[in-house]
Order: sequence, then structure tokens, then C-alpha cells
Amino acid sequence: MTPLRRLVRGFRRDERGAAVVEFALVLPLLLLLVFMLIDATRAFYTLNSLISAAREGARYASAQALDCPTPSQAQQDAVKDKVVNAAVLLGGTELTRSYVQVTLGVAGGGAATCENVQVRIENYPFRPATPLANIVGADSILMTREAVFRWERAP
Repeated sequence: MTPLRRLVRGFRRDERGAAVVEFALVLPLLLLLVFMLIDATRAFYTLNSLISAAREGARYASAQALDCPTPSQAQQDAVKDKVVNAAVLLGGTELTRSYVQVTLGVAGGGAATCENVQVRIENYPFRPATPLANIVGADSILMTREAVFRWERAP
């Protein structure tokens, strides 16, 4: 047997580097999957935090003496501050008053009366941590949540 044939047969049997090559091929896909899972978890956490903050603001507003049908700016700011302080977010954009809207629901049927308080967090931008999200056009996902409570001081 020639030395060249022995060398070729030796390479065929030697698998010492195969695991490293396979790991190098699989690692990017594994990391992508892990980071996508982390982003999905952060997104669900953010949604849950936003709805909790909206509920807290609506609960607070439902017991306040608000001007019907349109609360004054000071009354709205007090409710908005309650919402902003109740939100616990994991990084990302800070929740500010500009994302929060406070309205009193007007029910018809004769004379219009204010019966419900609606607190709405609108167009809050969630930004995924995965850089791949920018490639697919999901660099910012707008989230909207609202809570409606019965206004306890309704006439």
C-alpha cells in the first residue's frame, strides 16, 4: 500500500474535528432560537405590565371626582401619573404620559351620563433585543392596551 493511500484512509477514519464543525454549524441557529424566545418572553411581559398599569389607573380614576364629560388636565395628569408609576417594564422605551389617554364613557338613552372610566395606553413601542428583528422589519412593535371601570361617582 502506498503512503498516499494510507494517509487518505487515515483521514477517513479520523473524526476528531467533526463535533467542532457540527457545533459551529448548529450554534447560530441555536442562538437565534434562544434570543427569539427571550424576545417573545419580554413582549408578553411588557403586554402584561401595560394592562396592569392601565387597570391600576382606571381603578384609581373610578374613585375620583372627575369633571364629566371631559376631565380637566390636572385630573387627567393625576391618573396618567398613576399609570406611569404602576408600569414595570424590562428595558426599552420609558412609559410616559403621552402614551396614556383618560376618557369618561358617555352612555346614551335620553340624557347623556358618564358611567365608565377608560384608561388607554396607545402605541407603546416595544423594541426587540434581537438584531435580526431589524432585518425582518420588526424593529418596533406598537402595543395598545386599555382598561374600563365603572365610574363610582357617576350621577
